[in-house]
Amino acid sequence: MKLWLHSVWIAMATQAFQRWLLYLVAAGVLSTAVLMWLFPRRAGQAAVAVGRVLIEAWPSMLLVAVAVLIAAAARSRGTAQRTGQGPQLPLLVHVALLLGLAIGVAFGLGTLLWTAVGRPALTGSPSAPAPAPNVSGPPGAVTAASGWTLTNTFDAMKIVLAVVGGVGGVVALTVAYRRQHLGEAAEHREESKERRENTKLFNERFTKAVELVGSDKAAVRLAGVYAVANLANDWPGGRQMCVDVLCAYLRMPYTPPVAAKPAGEPAAAPAEDVTDSVPVGTSGRDPYEERQVRHTVIRLIRDHLRLPTTNPHSWQGRDLDFTGAVFDGGDFSRVHFSGGMVSFAKATFSAGAVSFAKAVFSGGEVTFEGARFFGGMVSFAEATFSGGEVAFEAARFCGSEVLFQKAAFSDGLIGFGRAVFSDGEVDFADATFSGGEVFLGQAVVSGGDLIFVDTLFDGCKVSFDFTRFSGGRVYFEGACFRGTVSFQRARFVGGLVDLKRAIGDVRPTFSFNNKLPNGLLLPDRWLPPSDMPLPVPTP
Repeated sequence: MKLWLHSVWIAMATQAFQRWLLYLVAAGVLSTAVLMWLFPRRAGQAAVAVGRVLIEAWPSMLLVAVAVLIAAAARSRGTAQRTGQGPQLPLLVHVALLLGLAIGVAFGLGTLLWTAVGRPALTGSPSAPAPAPNVSGPPGAVTAASGWTLTNTFDAMKIVLAVVGGVGGVVALTVAYRRQHLGEAAEHREESKERRENTKLFNERFTKAVELVGSDKAAVRLAGVYAVANLANDWPGGRQMCVDVLCAYLRMPYTPPVAAKPAGEPAAAPAEDVTDSVPVGTSGRDPYEERQVRHTVIRLIRDHLRLPTTNPHSWQGRDLDFTGAVFDGGDFSRVHFSGGMVSFAKATFSAGAVSFAKAVFSGGEVTFEGARFFGGMVSFAEATFSGGEVAFEAARFCGSEVLFQKAAFSDGLIGFGRAVFSDGEVDFADATFSGGEVFLGQAVVSGGDLIFVDTLFDGCKVSFDFTRFSGGRVYFEGACFRGTVSFQRARFVGGLVDLKRAIGDVRPTFSFNNKLPNGLLLPDRWLPPSDMPLPVPTP
């Protein structure tokens, strides 16, 4: 049934059906005029009968007509908005429907007036003498038996003229409404056409820019990189796609250029844990030229991440995927990683200086999981980490200098779980941890320096659970613990963990009972009873 009604509605919406409907209405009006001319008496009786039916049922019929017109107008307007076309009804049909509605309203009002004056008889001659006044009622009142008078005729003519004027107003309003509706539909079509043309233009620019980025010539690649960045600024809808292209360029295989060593200087022996520190293979491009292109990509990303979110060209909140990228330098200082997903997972920091100094990591997730720090320096000095998560899970620190000096961590998680510290230096001097959690559980410290000098742990949880200390040095000189610090199940088999000058009344928790492990230095107030120093006798 629903499908059948839908088919009938579609058929009624066609122009052919509407044209034949107009023909049928015109034929019906013409036939009625001929019958009234040929048979005036019977036509009058039929009109009186129809009038009586209409008088009895006019409220219901009027409401049904209004409901049908409203439903038809709503469906026509919805179809026009979806397709970008104007109204489906022809102008004559639209005017005819509204005229019918106006006539129905006028007829209803006339019926109400006729009912209000007592339903006087509609028969009688206009030239007949006026009936005697109704002495039983107020002056000027007309009873049901008073009949139709000349005054009534004049009043009826006034009403007819008013109705004709109202009909003209309805026609004018209908034409004006359709003109406005058609103008809005045309404007909507123009906007849709403009959007399609803009999208086509952006796609063409994107294709050409990507072709430039893939060129074998460094100068052409640079031009392509700038073209992609400019397109990202001009095309908000495709901005993430353009950012993805720039990040993908940094993920491409890359072998950093090796600096020449002075004559007679032996080559440096490879570190114990560095067996695959630099990706092998080459793209056949000049490594020095390629480095310039890659550093330009990093600079463009940095500049757009420094812009505030109110700037229409800001890239804050976008996903940045540097998974597996090779960095031999680059500047991300003072950028804002707010929201979105930022991934340096399995990235390689092999040489040069990469700076995240004074960067802001707020919300979202930043991951360095599985990253490899094999050389150069990576600085997070004075960076701010608030909320969200920063993960260095399973990262390998094998020769780089990684600085977190004066960094601020609040209400989030920084995780170094399963990380390997075999060489180099990781420095948290003067850093502040307030709230949140610092997790270094299951890590391996076999070399290098892990520094927490003058670090403040305020109301946070610090965990070295299951960490293995087999070499290297871990310093907590001047570190202040105002939260919980746990070394549960940690193994001290070599190296040095110096907590002797740590500050705090809350003793860290350890798994040993009375014997202090070798390489672990604690202040006297934290020593187990068997290792407490003997009191010095007074003379």
